[in-house]
Amino acid sequence: MQVIKKKDLIYKLLLNNPRFRDNDQALISHIWSLEIPNLQTTTAEHVLDLLADNKLTKPSSIWRTRQKVQQEIPSLRGALYNKRQAGAEEVKKEIVNQQIDLINAIYRANKEA
Repeated sequence: MQVIKKKDLIYKLLLNNPRFRDNDQALISHIWSLEIPNLQTTTAEHVLDLLADNKLTKPSSIWRTRQKVQQEIPSLRGALYNKRQAGAEEVKKEIVNQQIDLINAIYRANKEA
């Protein structure tokens, strides 16, 4: 499967099946099911051979392509992305407050010395 075709496929899968937006394992298994000939009659050993022989798209390639598509088309991002982004501001505030507390503690220690 060529990269451009893979990107188009992943775009279509993300567009038509929101489950794939947050679940790389489901996306990978679906793409592999399209790449494995005679999937209904194949064995686990055959699938592992295909994987070992680089006949199946690498999971990291699928993952990176999904990320790129979602970066280019934010509407295809999953619910987990939105949840992480919502929590990001809280994490930033917590980090800043910890640094301020640390600076204040150092200042007080130096002032007392």
